[in-house]
Amino acid sequence: MADLKSAFVTGAGGFIGRHLVRELLAQQVEVVALMVPNEPVPEEWGDRVSIVIGDVRKLVDLADDIGQVDTIFHLAAVVSDWGAMQHHVDITVAGTEQAIALALQMDAAFIVTTSVCAYGSALAKGKLTEDMPVGTVSSPYDFCKQEQERVTLEAVKQQQLKATIVRPGNVFGVGSGPWVNMMLEMMQQGKPCLMGSGEWDAGLCHVNNLVALMLAAARAQEQKCEIYNAADGFGVTWKTYLERLSIVAGAPAPKSIPNMVAKLAAPVLETIGRWRKQEERPAVTTQSYRLVGGANEFCIDKAKAQLGYQPVVSFEQAMQELADHYNHIAQSEADWVWVTGSASGLGRYLTGQLLQKGHRVLATDLTQDGLDNAAKDEAWDLDRVQLEVLNVTDLDAWQQLFKKYDEQGVSFSHLLNVAGIIRPGYSFENTAREVGLQIDVNVMGSVNGCDTLLPHFEKLQRGHIINIASYAGFGPVPGVVGYAASKAAIRSFSNGLALDLNMAGSPIKVSCVCPDLIATPMLDHQVGFGDHSRLVFSGSRPLTTEEVAAVVLGEVWHKQPIQVAVPKVKGFFVRLLGISPDVSSRVYQLMAKRGVKNLEKIRRTNA
Repeated sequence: MADLKSAFVTGAGGFIGRHLVRELLAQQVEVVALMVPNEPVPEEWGDRVSIVIGDVRKLVDLADDIGQVDTIFHLAAVVSDWGAMQHHVDITVAGTEQAIALALQMDAAFIVTTSVCAYGSALAKGKLTEDMPVGTVSSPYDFCKQEQERVTLEAVKQQQLKATIVRPGNVFGVGSGPWVNMMLEMMQQGKPCLMGSGEWDAGLCHVNNLVALMLAAARAQEQKCEIYNAADGFGVTWKTYLERLSIVAGAPAPKSIPNMVAKLAAPVLETIGRWRKQEERPAVTTQSYRLVGGANEFCIDKAKAQLGYQPVVSFEQAMQELADHYNHIAQSEADWVWVTGSASGLGRYLTGQLLQKGHRVLATDLTQDGLDNAAKDEAWDLDRVQLEVLNVTDLDAWQQLFKKYDEQGVSFSHLLNVAGIIRPGYSFENTAREVGLQIDVNVMGSVNGCDTLLPHFEKLQRGHIINIASYAGFGPVPGVVGYAASKAAIRSFSNGLALDLNMAGSPIKVSCVCPDLIATPMLDHQVGFGDHSRLVFSGSRPLTTEEVAAVVLGEVWHKQPIQVAVPKVKGFFVRLLGISPDVSSRVYQLMAKRGVKNLEKIRRTNA
């Protein structure tokens, strides 16, 4: 057995990396962790882990910061079966080449975690052993996994690299992106996550079982590079696993798509997705079909015989761990929701509804008087709501307020960025100050909230941010140009943040709600401001706060979509108008006439 006194871990902040570091620390191993800039450091590490901030593609340049270690565990990679090939190659393959060069420079053992996806088209056909030839690839992910193995074996042969290749099965456990979080999200949204009957081996590997095999490989005295499958060997089917997962997480039962439909749909959806250059992966891919649509019995006899490997977590223990986790979430989700703009309009109504539903709310707004009046008028339960003054444009104020409650042990499950302002007027008359103020409140106010609570949500491995934008964010709106620009910006930011988190495999969700005109004090402000806002009033009637809140606390709260227009059908046509200003200009002329009539009617009613 080789000594394992010090280790360098790439991808240390990821799902597998966090579990590996935890076990290394438990075994008194000195750990150096590679983290990317602004990546949250797990609190449990304390000062026991040496953190190196840098790019996996430049590891050799970081050698002095890393220092000498016995073993390099290489985990960093792009984890997705979608995206540009070059992006995958740059990070996954180039990062592996750098990790190999670093291991050779240090004469350190090299443990690289690839994936059973390296089997390619050999998947979904039953038993798979390490000596079986790999098949053709279907995505940048499995291509890069084969490449990781190729460059590792080449370095072993030509440069005497001391290496072991570990091929994990479908890794699950608390915090797993694809096999826990994504599956539950699909169940919540009523989307099928089973293929066919699902009555075949799922090829599962609990994350702690993977870590146990990796550590056994690191301590083994190998004379040549070996490849080991990492799996549980329990023979659990997809049907059994997903039904149990739905029960322990309190989610709807998993739905199924016919196996042949999934198989035929995958290449079609991939072709369409590549043609459209879409960032979000298709609902079904060839790789996901290979992993879920057929039996994958990853043989672990070799690891048992050569490494003495035995799974340390049983399937029942794994499901109990998940049950405990989701019980904790169920208890905490009813605790605290942070709402901005609570003193009036939509924010005021949402705050009241949240309190009625049993949540505890941190209600914030610009003035204490406004909050006090709202609480009195709406008879808020003061035992369940905290009223705090917050200028959303002040990032330091956000962070100080969060610190206050964090020190009291308060955790937040949701952030509702509702606060907003409007300054109607023609853009050629509207001053830079007025436009800038709308950008500060409507855009940076929400961005500051995201910046403050995202690290908190990352630490909890859960959280949902709901940003309120507007129909005005779908395109330019004459008369409220500054407002429309601010709502377009927060819509773009919100959607981009959601996609970034999705691509990173984060369980945190971000939703952007784009409602039509709402009957709030913001509407009243526009009524008395000349005819600048006539397009805003061109609809048949404004929405009520009740209508919008029903969507926010219904569909958005439970299904966590990236974007929702309220109402949806009209939102589709508004988006079409935003595509071409030349076309929308002619349509706006017609809408403006109706808007003027509606404004005159409202003013007569209010007189």
